[in-house]
Amino acid sequence: ASVCGGVAWLLACVTALSFNSWAFSFRFFEETKKFGLFDVIQLATHQILLPVVGICTALFAGWALRSNFVRDELRLRWSVMFACWQWLVRIAIPVTLVCVMSQLSKLYA
Repeated sequence: ASVCGGVAWLLACVTALSFNSWAFSFRFFEETKKFGLFDVIQLATHQILLPVVGICTALFAGWALRSNFVRDELRLRWSVMFACWQWLVRIAIPVTLVCVMSQLSKLYA
C-alpha cells in the first residue's frame, strides 16, 4: 500500500507541475494541448482506458459469469428478457464500443 501510495503521490505531483513549470504543448487530432502530462493522462484515460474497461466488463459479464448466477442476480421474470440482455452484453455492447474507439479520431477532429 505504501508503494502504491508513493507512486500515486509522485504521479500527482508531476501532473500538478504540468500546469505550470513542466507544461509542454502537443497536437492531438488537430487540437493543441497545452498542459503536458496532464493532457496525456486525460487522453489515455477517456479515449483508451474507459472504452477498454467497458469492453472487458461486458465480455466478463456475458461470457465468464455463469448464466444461472447472472439470471438470479438480475431477477428477470421472462427468459426472453434475459436472452436479450445476454445478447446485448456478449455481442452488441463490445462491438459498439470497438466502433466508437475506432471513430474517436473523427469525433475530435
